[in-house]
Amino acid sequence: MLITSTSRHSKTLFLVSNFTCTVNEPENNLRNQINSLKKVTLFKLLKPHHSVLTTGITTLLHFLISITFFLLFSFSVFSQSQVIEVTSFSNAIDNDGDNEIGIGDTITYLIKVENLSSEPISNLTVSTYFTGSDGTSQSLSSPVTWDSSNAGSVEGVLSVGETAIYIATYTFDNTGVSAGGVSFYAVATGSTPGQTNNVSDTSDNANDSDGNILNDSNVTLIGDSITDIQVVKIADSAGQQPTVGDEWTYTITVTNTGSADLTNIIVNDVVTDNGGRTLAFVSPATPPYIIYINSDQGSQEGSL
Repeated sequence: MLITSTSRHSKTLFLVSNFTCTVNEPENNLRNQINSLKKVTLFKLLKPHHSVLTTGITTLLHFLISITFFLLFSFSVFSQSQVIEVTSFSNAIDNDGDNEIGIGDTITYLIKVENLSSEPISNLTVSTYFTGSDGTSQSLSSPVTWDSSNAGSVEGVLSVGETAIYIATYTFDNTGVSAGGVSFYAVATGSTPGQTNNVSDTSDNANDSDGNILNDSNVTLIGDSITDIQVVKIADSAGQQPTVGDEWTYTITVTNTGSADLTNIIVNDVVTDNGGRTLAFVSPATPPYIIYINSDQGSQEGSL
């Protein structure tokens, strides 16, 4: 005899075997009725338990399948985001000599596209997005063009670990001045072997001091200083009372806060005591002098 039970999440079939009935013998008939009652009673006791078990297994399977697809999707997105990296830089040229961004001044945009993957990239294209600070549409004076690559590949191709350079320029006209400034970013798209346009990245301006560390535009505002610099010096033992024999370390941070690149930067430091007497450095170099550590945007010593 086949008994069918339908639950909310699944349909469960129970097969009850050895269910015999003899009509000619009342004693056997009674015995079989008792056996039937026992079996049906057993079925009634098992049905709720089996239904809950089936529902639990089904729910667990759904959960495991969902987690599997989520992990596969996450891995795919993560992998794609690591294939290329685009960084854009801006450098203002003070054409009128007033050291402020204004009409007639030029901005050169340099876009670096780096292949971070273990596969070559082909069909690489770079698109630029250029607007006024007020959101109005603006036009570059010269559109983005390929300039060079550090491993010798031709335009549109990046070998493993290679970086290509693209350049665009803008000279402030009346529309840019009226907009209060301009905003620029770039998007690079390319293909890995056997795929088409499957990798892409939006440029970051490499300036993380503004709190925006991903996909932020190069913004140049009217009135910005073209050349400006900031120097901050911090002692590792600041606030403490020095004693004879103590060695203090000073960290000097030089920041280019203007709109133009800076070169020939030289840092000198003079430390004196309260009596005005110059104190001698004892380290980290021999003979002791200030040493260059690094730059957050990869510039060489003396440039920002």
